[in-house]
Parts: sequence; structure tokens; C-alpha cells
Amino acid sequence: MKPYELGLVIKPNATDEDVRVTLEKIKTLITREGGVIERTNVWGKRRLASLIEKQTEGIYVFINFRTAPQNIHEITRVIRLAEMIIRHIIVKEEGKAIRPVQTAASQTPTAPQEADALLESPLEEGYGAEVPLASPEPQ
Repeated sequence: MKPYELGLVIKPNATDEDVRVTLEKIKTLITREGGVIERTNVWGKRRLASLIEKQTEGIYVFINFRTAPQNIHEITRVIRLAEMIIRHIIVKEEGKAIRPVQTAASQTPTAPQEADALLESPLEEGYGAEVPLASPEPQ
């Protein structure tokens, strides 16, 4: 099973009950197809970046789940038939490797001799070469 994130935009005039029923249908579909719901995040009503079906606002919902790749087609088909959903996207989440954060403090040398050595070291080939900003005028 692979991790996916489903983003939904629900019509802004939907009641809380409509949103709850729509989400329950989608969650039931995912679990019926053998998937596992990991997290549901309801952002609420937000302004859309552009008009969708003459709407300027929508209720944003994100569902993180795991399922087999062959089930995505059926999930997409059912979402397209839902009347309350005006836009959706399903994204396969790649490996969520956590990398250490590089801060300025972790990159600076600790001893003054190390700092001097870095300043005196030659630049790698390609770095520091002067590049003309504009092509020279024809003469």
C-alpha cells in the first residue's frame, strides 16, 4: 500500500452535515477498497485562487490515506460523481525522509584557523569565474 493525499474543495454553501456525509462516503469507499485512513484535516471555508463553477469560495478538506495503486481509479470515479465536490486532486506522497536542518551556526567553522583556511582555499572550477552580464557590442 502506498501513501496518498486527497485534496477536496466542497461547495461553499454546503452545511456541516453535508460535509460530514460527503467525507463519510469517501472514507467508507477508501476503507472498502482496502485502504487505511491516516488523517483528515478540514481547513474550512477559504477563498479560491480562481473561479470554479462560478464559486469564489470553497471548503477545503485533506485526507491522508494508504491504499493499493489500482484502487485510485475507483476512488477518483466516485469523487467525480459526488455533487458537493467541485474540485479534487489525489497526490502520491513520496518517501517522507526527514533531513537535518542546516543552520548558519552548523555551517560555520569553530576554530579561527579553520575559517582562515576556508578563506584562502581556491574556489572550485566554475565558481567565481567572471561571467559577462551582456554580450559585447559588435565592433
